[in-house]
This record gives sequence, structure tokens and C-alpha cells, in this order.
Amino acid sequence: MKKLPDELISCMKIIKFVEENVSLVLLIGIPLGLIFPFFGSLKWSLKYILMFVLFVSFLKIDFDELILFIKRPFIPVYVTLANLLLVPVAMFFLLKLFGTENDLLAAILLLSAVPSGVASAAMTELSEGDSALTLVITIFSHFLAPISIPVLFYLLMGKTVKLNYTGVSMTMAELILVPFLLAFIFRKFFGKATLALKNYGTFLTAVPISFISLIVMSVNAPFIYKHPILLIKYLLVIYPVYFLFALSGLTEAFFLNNKQKIAVANSKVFMNVSIGIVLAMQFFDPKVALIITLSQIPWPTMLPPVNFIYKKLHLR
Repeated sequence: MKKLPDELISCMKIIKFVEENVSLVLLIGIPLGLIFPFFGSLKWSLKYILMFVLFVSFLKIDFDELILFIKRPFIPVYVTLANLLLVPVAMFFLLKLFGTENDLLAAILLLSAVPSGVASAAMTELSEGDSALTLVITIFSHFLAPISIPVLFYLLMGKTVKLNYTGVSMTMAELILVPFLLAFIFRKFFGKATLALKNYGTFLTAVPISFISLIVMSVNAPFIYKHPILLIKYLLVIYPVYFLFALSGLTEAFFLNNKQKIAVANSKVFMNVSIGIVLAMQFFDPKVALIITLSQIPWPTMLPPVNFIYKKLHLR
């Protein structure tokens, strides 16, 4: 049997390490961005990195399952509207009651309004929920978000946040539609290559997402060095927000079965943070992008606590 080249063996070891330590890889970009602030000069590349991540993620979609739910659209449409409209509005007014500053308010509103992350289906599977439902909610939410996000900010923060609403909508459409169409075409004409990319999907998404965090933290490094206590403050707000997302998902799914309740809750908890980061860097104050980047710290740690909640509520 022919021995593999040492370079290939090393690459395989790196890929295996990333796949076995996804949470670490997702988080490592945050301190590296503070250590190497010169990566901030790559801010222009954020949109293209995210489009690649979404392309790889969309390759994993089972279009047959998607078609089945499209034929019975009530539940995914209802949940998508609740996730992208009702929950953000509720979060906004709840934070307003506590006199939350505008940058933090805008960041949490954006975080609560982004579509579900493609990884949320995998998280639902690990929670013993209906992963197919989460996947369909994810797809529906990606197509609604380019409309819902600008509308929410116009109605709720139009007087306090100066925003290019058309630009946000067009950027969202470009970020989502281009990778989706490319993935669809790629699957159709390059079956073997698609299988190879899907096999290394975890590596090909985790590393670029970590690089996105690195760039954003590099841009914000001077501000962070001057205001380190703010990081703790923001994290103390972000963690409870995640639990509120889980509870809101369970509340809106009160009439569904247990597996579907878990699917809905996870579709909200494990949102597409990367889209929020890229939008914030292009259209908001850098501090908003910093807050959303910090939300990647709770993201990979939320599965054990939400599973504990599901067990306590006898959902699994």
C-alpha cells in the first residue's frame, strides 16, 4: 500500500483536530484578533468569506426534505415569522425597559433578527429534536431576513440609528442568494466534488468563521484596550439573551410536539451570527460588530444548558 505524503498526513491531522475541537476553533479568532490587530486591514474580505461559508453550508441541504415541508408550509412559515419579527420586537422593548444604550440595543436587535444558522439543524439532532424542521426554518429565514431586518430597524430604531436600508437588504440578498444558487448548481453538475466538500464541511466552515471573528476583533482592538470592562458587561447581557431565545422558541411552539418544540427553540438559539457580524461591519458602528462578535463566545457553549432545560421540561 502506497504511503501518503507527509504533507497530506499533516493536513489530515489539522482537519481532524478542527473537526474535533470546533468550539475552540470558533473562539480562538477572538484573542488572536486582539494580539494581531493588523488583520483589521482585511475588513473588505468579510463579505466574501461569509459567502463561501454559506456556500459550503448550503451544499449540506437535503432538498428533498425541503420540498416536503414546502408542500406543508404552515409550521415553518409561522415559526420563521415569529423568529424574525415577533421575538426581535419583544427583545427590543424588553431591553428598552432597562434603559439599554443604543449600540447594545442595536446589536441585540440585529442578533435577534438574523436567520437561523445552518448548524442549528445539527444542534437539534444532538438535542433529539426534529432536525428536518429546523433545517427548513433555516432556509425560510434566510430568504425572509433581507426584508425583515431593514423593516425592523426602520420601524424600531429609525430615529436613533442612521442606516442604509436598501444597502442592508441588497447585501443580505447577495450574501444569501448567490451562495444558495451556486450550491444548487454545484450539487447538480459536480456530484463527487460536492461529496468531498460536504465531508470536510465542518473544517471549511469553522476556520473561515473564526477568521471573521479575528478580523472584527482586530478592527476593534484599540477600543477594547481602552475599555476592557465593557467586554465583561456585554457578555453579561449576551448570555441571558441566549436563554431568552430558547424560552421564546418554546413559547411560540407551545402547540407542537416535543421534538418540534426543540427544533423551533434551537432554530432561534443557534442563529447565523456571522451574517450579523458582516452586516454590522458594513452598516453599523464598529462597537455593534464587536458586541455581535462576542456573542460567538456563548454560541458554542449553549448546547449543554439548553439540553438541560429540555430535560427539565420533559421534552426529551
